[in-house]
Amino acid sequence: MSALQRHRPGRRRFAFVLALCGWSGLLAVPAKAEDYRPVTERTAFLALVEGRTLSIWLMGVTIRVGSDGSLTGESRGRPMIGRWTWQNGTFCHEIEIDGITGPADCQRVEALGETRLRLTSRGGRGESTVYLVL
Repeated sequence: MSALQRHRPGRRRFAFVLALCGWSGLLAVPAKAEDYRPVTERTAFLALVEGRTLSIWLMGVTIRVGSDGSLTGESRGRPMIGRWTWQNGTFCHEIEIDGITGPADCQRVEALGETRLRLTSRGGRGESTVYLVL
């Protein structure tokens, strides 16, 4: 182990969190783009997620979205907490895992029925991740 790794263990965990966010899109269940419908209103988003769990089960990720702006869940057995708001038709959040806060992001939200949500980072210009809604 290099001296840099010994003195900066948080950077390794943070890199893991970023990799998890990026790679999770590769494990999602594919669907045709036209099957998804945009979710642009906070009330419509809450109707889909309130009282339910968002999951990427292959990655061990679960997230619960509270109507009070809270986020709770787990990522590979590690507790996850955060806050969210609805801004300009996007789901904006900041998440902390193992005491490390990831970068804030606003995501475009699209729904496939009531069972899948596709979240696309950077306001719809970045990577997409599909969550099962349980």
